[in-house]
Amino acid sequence: MNGENWTKAIKANNKILNLPNYPFYNKWMKYYKVYFPKTTDATMKITYSNDTDGNVSLLIKKEIYKP
Repeated sequence: MNGENWTKAIKANNKILNLPNYPFYNKWMKYYKVYFPKTTDATMKITYSNDTDGNVSLLIKKEIYKP
């Protein structure tokens, strides 16, 4: 994310996250929670790449609350 590598990945708990109700759930797949270094950037860019599809990027803008 934002050019940084992940710092930790743990297998997701299906019961806690209620994964079967997710629209992209597939019972044969493995799901992980992936952690990245904290950032103060308002926009985060996640890039996924593989040999078949090349690169796919997703931009996420987080709302910053200022009272």
